[in-house]
Amino acid sequence: MTASRKVISLCLGLCVFLLCVWYIKNKFIWREILEIAMQADLLWLIGAGATSIVLFWFLRTLRWFILLRNLNIRIKFFDLYLCNASSLALSIITPFQSGEMIKVELLKNHGMAKRSQGYSSFLVERLFDLYIIITIAIIGITSYMGLIENTYIVVSLLALLSMIILSSLFLLTKIKMKGKIGTYLFNIKSCVKDRKTFIFIVILTVLSWIVVGLGWEASLYSISVKLEFQKTMALMPVVGVISTVSFVPGALGVAEVSIAEGLIRLGQSTALAQAGAVILRGYSVITLFLGIVHFLFWRIYRIKKERRLWT
Repeated sequence: MTASRKVISLCLGLCVFLLCVWYIKNKFIWREILEIAMQADLLWLIGAGATSIVLFWFLRTLRWFILLRNLNIRIKFFDLYLCNASSLALSIITPFQSGEMIKVELLKNHGMAKRSQGYSSFLVERLFDLYIIITIAIIGITSYMGLIENTYIVVSLLALLSMIILSSLFLLTKIKMKGKIGTYLFNIKSCVKDRKTFIFIVILTVLSWIVVGLGWEASLYSISVKLEFQKTMALMPVVGVISTVSFVPGALGVAEVSIAEGLIRLGQSTALAQAGAVILRGYSVITLFLGIVHFLFWRIYRIKKERRLWT
């Protein structure tokens, strides 16, 4: 069954990728796109973009730091930041952003946390991300993209989503089981052990996605795409959800098509919208580059630190 699912996922991803490649090849106005992209303000694209990426990693690390502390895992924040940044950067080129799980294996391999503790905290992070990003997406496609116009449907969707996520968290903290599953459930309960932690994690999750929205805004502004921040925040989660479920590594082609179509729907000209999609791919490249730098620095840092412990 697992092999069948992999084959289906691979075929689906390949079909989506080929359709997007066809669309980009035949529908993108490459001459105008390149003219616009060549005039990009690098201070906004690289300077502001890189700043937003690092700030996003900082907020995500602070959130993970709190969850791990509740599991009685004491890791220096700087150490955790370098590890987290490396895996977050890798996640943008892996299907379902699964590359982020590497941070758990890195901690385990260096004897800094047990695998069960790492994956429990990771699951909690994903649940909070899922709730926040889908909430923003539902509000965005209703208020600014006009894909759902019935207010009753929107309220119902948000209520249903809240009920599912909160019920999941409640059940995960109340169910008692033995063995490995019981260990994971206990760790999940320990991660969010009180209302104060819950509220703080929600705030950090919201802030982190706002920072990503600011990074998108700065990148688009670098080529004079002047989009209201609310509209950028509406576009970002929609593209994120489409990219994540596309089964295409790095959402290559999928992200460009969805961004371009989204920007057109938000009132941008075809050339600017398509150039915006290319520029935001550049934002992803900056993210990956910074992640590689962080990973190399972390490896050097860990090697030196472990050598000092042995001398």
